[in-house]
Amino acid sequence: MTKFFRGGGCAVSSRNSHRRDERRAQLTGLLDASGTALRLAAPLVDLLVRFSLAKVFFAPGMLPSSHLFQFVQTGWPTIIVQVGGPVLLAAGLWVRPVALLMLVLTLLAQTSGPLQDEHLFWAALFGWYVAQGAGPLSLDHVLGKGLGLSPLPLAGRAMAAADWFDRWVGPLYRLLVRLWLAVALAGVALAPGMLPVTASAMLPATASGMLLRPWALFAAALLTLGLGTPLVAAGLLVAGTSMALAGTGHAMTVYAPLLLALLGVSGAGPYSLDFLIATRMRRPAPPADDAPHIVIVGAGFAGMACAAGLRRERARVTLIDRHNYHLFQPLLYQVATAALSPADIATPVRSVFRDYPRLRVLRGEVSGVDVANRCITVDGRRLSYHVLVLATGASHGYFGHEEWAATAPGLKSVNDATNIRSRIIGAFEQAEATDDDDVRNTLLTFLICGAGPTGVELAGAIAELARHGMEKEFRNFDPASARILLGAERSPRPAAIRRTDISICASLAGSARRGGTGKQSGGGDRRGRRRGEWGAHRRCHRAVGRRRRCLSRRRVAGTDA
Repeated sequence: MTKFFRGGGCAVSSRNSHRRDERRAQLTGLLDASGTALRLAAPLVDLLVRFSLAKVFFAPGMLPSSHLFQFVQTGWPTIIVQVGGPVLLAAGLWVRPVALLMLVLTLLAQTSGPLQDEHLFWAALFGWYVAQGAGPLSLDHVLGKGLGLSPLPLAGRAMAAADWFDRWVGPLYRLLVRLWLAVALAGVALAPGMLPVTASAMLPATASGMLLRPWALFAAALLTLGLGTPLVAAGLLVAGTSMALAGTGHAMTVYAPLLLALLGVSGAGPYSLDFLIATRMRRPAPPADDAPHIVIVGAGFAGMACAAGLRRERARVTLIDRHNYHLFQPLLYQVATAALSPADIATPVRSVFRDYPRLRVLRGEVSGVDVANRCITVDGRRLSYHVLVLATGASHGYFGHEEWAATAPGLKSVNDATNIRSRIIGAFEQAEATDDDDVRNTLLTFLICGAGPTGVELAGAIAELARHGMEKEFRNFDPASARILLGAERSPRPAAIRRTDISICASLAGSARRGGTGKQSGGGDRRGRRRGEWGAHRRCHRAVGRRRRCLSRRRVAGTDA
């Protein structure tokens, strides 16, 4: 009986743990979806705010009337401030210095003239851009990556200062904005008319009447704690706009909704409960002893997608691949034509899943599968599993002519791409060194088997390299004279290259599928349809045919095959 009740208790505990993990996974998915939506909306809100602030420079009352700044109100300084400022701010260039200048002028206008809520929100928005900088839709963001490495004087220090502001000043400023709005709501609700004159001058009167007293106190508490900040900002935005449209005597400047929208899409920052809750929910729990073990063989697109989908499930996941990196194969043709480095299209698998302790990454080669005993052999070691996912991808096929592999390399790995790159660059170098025109023409003839996406992209990249990438680099010949032949099974020219000078070999792939040798009788060149040329070419790149890469049936034990 004791064992029975213990077993029942373990079963109930396991079910409760499973339900808790499901609720946690659902909440984490909701947080991820909302975070993605806010990140997508943030650049647009940032652009709208900058465009709205740009017209502030044209306002006649923007510049302070103090005698210390009389020289700014006439002549060229006025033109620079009120004409050059909007252009820079709208374009997102030098946003921090421009925002700092306008912040100082706004504070002077607020202290030397009549009190206006509009000036306070101007100051809050300008201070935001001093602390946070412009968003992705700005020239500062576009030029910032390369500016730090440029030889311009003080460029590196300026970028370092901007990074320091983003890391330390930006989160503190978000906290100050939240507290400022919270004091404005709570102060009006708790002690209306009893605040000091100096404090009242720094708080917007727009907060009065925006919400009823209980709701105002509740919103102020949430803003102070940083709990549900996007929802609170959206609620204040809707409440203030509704009361202004209802004609209740509550006037609301347009810059208050802009500040609330900017705070909502940017979030409360690291000094908030929102950040602590999100960090806690995204922290995966350690794997349980009774959790099922899922083994995924292959870290390609399918394997990575499967592992990503299981990263928060109640399971132990092992991802196995020959390499410890994920390769983005669609861009291999750019590596083959020296447009990209291999490191640009390879991502370490371990770094992708570093924050998920339930997921383990192994580098090794699977040599056999024992279906009956539910285990696989990885580099001579046996690894058991509950569920096995084979996502080994595909490899190129030669239609029964495996002897073509030495002459026509495929394009499925980094080694294939670097091999083709060496052949292409080496052909141009040999063509420069030789004086024989026939040899040079042979060296500058590139034949690509297959007119699918890879073949067409590779042909276009080679043509672009020859016509533009190597322009004026050789003395004995023109690189643009290189011939690129694209072997297609059908005669019509692919739409992607109809207006180029790439020739089409219409019968090559069809001959290979029918079991032909691919050789030309008579030894001479033969013209196919669409000006296709087929001759004794030394370089042949394989981009046609595909077969599934799978474990040999002889290596799979416990099956009927």
